[in-house]
Amino acid sequence: MATRFEVDHEGIRRFEERDPELNAVLAAYARLAVSFAQRIAPVGEPEDDDEHPGQYRDAMYYEKIDNGPGWTFGNSDNKAHWIEYGAAHIRRHSVLARAAAILSGEEFASFG
Repeated sequence: MATRFEVDHEGIRRFEERDPELNAVLAAYARLAVSFAQRIAPVGEPEDDDEHPGQYRDAMYYEKIDNGPGWTFGNSDNKAHWIEYGAAHIRRHSVLARAAAILSGEEFASFG
């Protein structure tokens, strides 16, 4: 017999709105994700011709999801996609994926 589970996002959102403690815990998890991501983010060095060392690290953010339950975190740097997934001459760092894996309790396989 198969079992199917569907998340009631609207119900969770309503519950979260009525429970400030739940909202605070979810916000704390988002802050923790950003803190971890900032610690493992590549920074660059001026002596390596990096004109903006720390720009990617400092562009981490977390915010409340507008039309849904919970909080989200990410990076607003214009190079974030390349740093996360890699490119022809940029090594993949998977910073946000690693932060999400840590929060979810999963092990993260390095993609070197």
